[in-house]
Amino acid sequence: MSNENKTMELAVKIKGEIVSSNFTEFATGLRNSIKLINRTLETDDHFIQAKSDIANLKLAEDALKKVKELALAEAKSIQELFSAMDEVSEDARQARLDLDKMVKAQEQEVKESIVMEALSSIDRDIHEVFLQRIMQSIKGKRSIATIREAAENEVIIINKELKNSREVIARFTETNGSWIAPDSLLLELNSARELESTFAVRVAEKLAKDAKQEAKELEEKLEKSKEVEKVEATPEPIQTAPEKPATVSVTPKPVSSDIDKAELEVFLNAIVPVFRQFKQLRETTLKNPENIKLAGDMAESLNSHYIAMKGLVK
Repeated sequence: MSNENKTMELAVKIKGEIVSSNFTEFATGLRNSIKLINRTLETDDHFIQAKSDIANLKLAEDALKKVKELALAEAKSIQELFSAMDEVSEDARQARLDLDKMVKAQEQEVKESIVMEALSSIDRDIHEVFLQRIMQSIKGKRSIATIREAAENEVIIINKELKNSREVIARFTETNGSWIAPDSLLLELNSARELESTFAVRVAEKLAKDAKQEAKELEEKLEKSKEVEKVEATPEPIQTAPEKPATVSVTPKPVSSDIDKAELEVFLNAIVPVFRQFKQLRETTLKNPENIKLAGDMAESLNSHYIAMKGLVK
């Protein structure tokens, strides 16, 4: 009900009979105004006008009731007028209730349409995981414009986060292989910083597992080698005359130092994968130039010690 279609002010005076009344004009104007109410709501202005119409219809209801009460106080025999007032009042009430219900329903429809449009703009097939974020972003927003703006801004943030996460996944996959991110669709829901930490842990665990396996294989090979050497080094029994048994003494080979060369060699072979792990972690997790330099100095020191120890077992 626009401002120009507002109902006229109702005025009825009764003194044993109807002295004056503009009820017929009032009723006609009110009903015409009801017909002119816009029931297709699409813009903020439409919703504002519809809510204003609801208030005006309530005023019309109240006016009819008030005049009826005044008329009843002055005269009790004008049933025809009162019945007509009741009918018009009911028309206003029904129109108000219908319009109020329609406004609430269409407000919800418009909001759901904006949310679905926002979800379809997210750069990912699975949208349900982002529904809660979109709904939270529009919480408390009253107008269509502010709801739409909040939803669009949240979509921009979500798509940027997805892009950053996918770049981290691609970088670690290129460096380490596809094994590091078999669950990439789930991983990209995490932030880029969380992914950096997750992949660093996965790389460390993989390298540690590989190093353990290599060390185990080297140890098995060394054990087999020792068994072969032991068999080859076992002296054949010395044949002596039965009546003159002889005692044979074996002199151990001289040892140049107190170190166990075999044990030391196993250790040195086992830490080779650890050096590779150290190198990969340095390249994938360190960004600060000073940290990179410190790690490089550490690597040089470890390498020098390794070469020196390797010389002891040759």
